[in-house]
Amino acid sequence: MKKLFALASVSALAGLVSVSSMTGCKEETEDPPAAAPDGGKDVKPPPPNDAEPDPIDDCKKADATFTAPTINPPAPSQNLAACSDDVIGLLADACAKEPESAGCKTAREVAGNQKDCADCLFGAKTDANWKMIVLQPGETPPARYNQAGCIEVASGVKDCGKKYFTVVSCFDTYCGECTGGEETACQKDVAQGSGECKEHLLDQACGNALDSVEKTCFPGEQTDQAIKTLFVNMAKAFCAKGAATDGG
Repeated sequence: MKKLFALASVSALAGLVSVSSMTGCKEETEDPPAAAPDGGKDVKPPPPNDAEPDPIDDCKKADATFTAPTINPPAPSQNLAACSDDVIGLLADACAKEPESAGCKTAREVAGNQKDCADCLFGAKTDANWKMIVLQPGETPPARYNQAGCIEVASGVKDCGKKYFTVVSCFDTYCGECTGGEETACQKDVAQGSGECKEHLLDQACGNALDSVEKTCFPGEQTDQAIKTLFVNMAKAFCAKGAATDGG
């Protein structure tokens, strides 16, 4: 749950994506992209129960302090005629793997529908409302898939994506050096034992929303084709005429 696939790197935690220079690698990221991944949304905060947590040994970061990541609200979903399947496909070919690349920039500047659609999909980290791809030149990674925003626009559950990536980040702050059973025990502890992340746990509505948008907002696996499919599905949710469904 600690490794995010940063835009060019996706999180192992739940299928987060961030892209900066490739697919398939699993790298630590400081902020959730919204970043969000490594094989799909397979990690959620554990539900509360009365069982005693397992021993944590020494892997929990005892001196850690959690600061919630900054995640701006998503740009409102649009039904933009310019974002046809063909145009989204062209942009996905040029941009899915490396949204910050010169080749993607060239594709985004093609006049007509292609530019109009790209203007809907791509924005800056400084924007008050984040678009599908958040460009952040000079940072690592230099671009991110706004998976938190995707969760909200695709599910309609306000702030669910922000809540999800906040608790993922909290778990990683304290349990990021744990593996296997120790990781599970650490997560239980910060969720319901010592409770450092308890205030950030998801409610049922958000948990259900995550299930409903799994195929739209998470890559499922770390392959070029999976990231391209993610680009297409997220583009439809944010900007296409007829939003994407979770069936792909």
